Amino acid sequence: MGRIDLDAVAALPGTPECIEAFNWVRGWLEDDTRYEAVPIRSARHAPTPDFSEADVQALLDYGSIARIHRNDVRGHVHMFTVDEPHKERRRIIKHTVNVNNMLGKETLLPVKLPTKRKIADLVWAGDSCITLDFSAYYDQLRYADDVASRFCFRVGRDYYRLVTMSMGQRQTTDCASHTTARFLDYEKQGASRAIIDGAAFAGSTSTVVRDSTIYRDRALACGATFNEDVSDLSKLVVHECDFGGVHLNFIDKTTCLTQKVVDKVKYSWSLREHWTWRGFASHAGLLFWSWQLIELPMAEFYPLLRFIGEISRKITFDELVWDELAVIPDSVWPSLALWTGLAQRNRPMRVNSSNEPRWIVATDASSWGWGYCAINVDTNELHTHGEPWSPAMHEKYGDLLGKSTFTEPQALLNAMVHLLPANDPCIVRVLTDNTPTKYTFRRGFSSRSYHLNECARRLREHFGPDFYCDVEYIPGEENPADAYSRGYVEQCEEP
Repeated sequence: MGRIDLDAVAALPGTPECIEAFNWVRGWLEDDTRYEAVPIRSARHAPTPDFSEADVQALLDYGSIARIHRNDVRGHVHMFTVDEPHKERRRIIKHTVNVNNMLGKETLLPVKLPTKRKIADLVWAGDSCITLDFSAYYDQLRYADDVASRFCFRVGRDYYRLVTMSMGQRQTTDCASHTTARFLDYEKQGASRAIIDGAAFAGSTSTVVRDSTIYRDRALACGATFNEDVSDLSKLVVHECDFGGVHLNFIDKTTCLTQKVVDKVKYSWSLREHWTWRGFASHAGLLFWSWQLIELPMAEFYPLLRFIGEISRKITFDELVWDELAVIPDSVWPSLALWTGLAQRNRPMRVNSSNEPRWIVATDASSWGWGYCAINVDTNELHTHGEPWSPAMHEKYGDLLGKSTFTEPQALLNAMVHLLPANDPCIVRVLTDNTPTKYTFRRGFSSRSYHLNECARRLREHFGPDFYCDVEYIPGEENPADAYSRGYVEQCEEP
């Protein structure tokens, strides 16, 4: 097991901002004054985990704990194990309850973990990738002795303290993430992403070897160790890999779920007749992870999405309900089965090559009608249009045409259909003065409004899965489509 030299990490060349952030988070390992708000707790009530002598000896041999005299105990840590059958091991959990209770989220620095979209964008950096992971990263971060004395437990007549940083401590992710950020704090030729203890480098073969070599050398110089054999990084170049729960294909420029996630979906689905609400929530979480990674008609899942919203509000504040048997209405099962089946099929989704829109379109609606004002980004071609709601719309929806939450998404849908040909795979930046419309079309679905969701569903049905609306909010008084939605001006088309 490696031991990271914090002074060496701080001394690495890099940006002042990154160095400052690291020097702050290292205080949780070294500076006992950071914990002054945490009451001192003596050995008298030290927690006693269900550890055998062999367990304790293994932890001593590994170097993650050390003996401490009972008079030196200043705080407690709750230790327990969790079975991990697929890895044929038990994971040791170290829960620093007292510290977590007294030192809240206000003690944390911002940690910007990459979103699924940011991870997916790696495929456009080149055709090659190298991923590197640190070995038992938290165990490579060591407490100073006085800080470690705040994390003690008892087995038999003996007392022990932690040596290595606790995964259960609130500030651990801060420490690990900003340490990795220091190793990555240099000019790279390709693209890179980091998630706590793992990093991915994307680009051409020569680029990823060059960038990962600098990363490796900086980390090794500080005493860090990797899971991989990093002696020859050219042997680690791949064109398809898993990173951050996403399977990336650098040749086809696609994403899908990792096999590990697919297996979890299959296993969870096999237990559906015995789901508690906790089990149902876990399955829903797996399904939502597949969103934006595989081809999914999200608006088709409206009954399930609405049910998830309703049941979440009901059980969030009642912990006793979580372990009750889940009762799922018959109307929800078809969409639940459809989404689960698509997740198990795991059909890859092509990543958009650019976030740049082809059109910028402002849309608006009123009780009179709808309209839009559009400009082509490349050609400066201008299109405007406005028209009243049809008699059929008045007959079918009546008073709903006076409500913006109904008319604004309809105006956006009408504008896209009027402006663009069907099945046109492009990105359009849409400006709307209606917030629910903004978020619904950005996501591609609504879990609260049938009419909002229906507009999103019809948009995807008309244009296909490769069409994307990047919707932004614009104040009503600045919306150039306002006059067209009220019939105040005639539509025009100008080159």
